[in-house]
Amino acid sequence: MNKNKYCFYRNVQLILRQTDELYASRENQAKLEAAIALRSEWNESLAKVAEKKKFVNDAKSKKEELKCAWKTSIMMRRAALQQFLQAEFSQYEQELVAQSKAFFVQRT
Repeated sequence: MNKNKYCFYRNVQLILRQTDELYASRENQAKLEAAIALRSEWNESLAKVAEKKKFVNDAKSKKEELKCAWKTSIMMRRAALQQFLQAEFSQYEQELVAQSKAFFVQRT
C-alpha cells in the first residue's frame, strides 16, 4: 500500500509540475506577445512621426524652391527690362544723331 501511495503522490507531483510548466510557458508566451505588440505600436508611432516630419520638410523645401524661383523670375524680368530700355535708348539716340541732335548730359 505504501508503494501505491508513493506512486500516487509521485503522479500527482508530476501532474502538478506539468501544469506549472504549462502555465509558465503560457505566461512567457503572453509576455512575448505583449512585448511584440508594444514594439509594433512603437514602430507604427515612429513611422507616423517620420511621415509628419517628412511632410513638414517637404513643405519647407517647396516653399524655399518657390522663393528661389520667384527671385530668379524677378531677376530675369529686371534683366529683360534693362535690356529693353537699353535697346530703346540706343534706338532713340540713333534717331537723334540722324537729326543732328544729342542728349543733354549734365556732369557733376
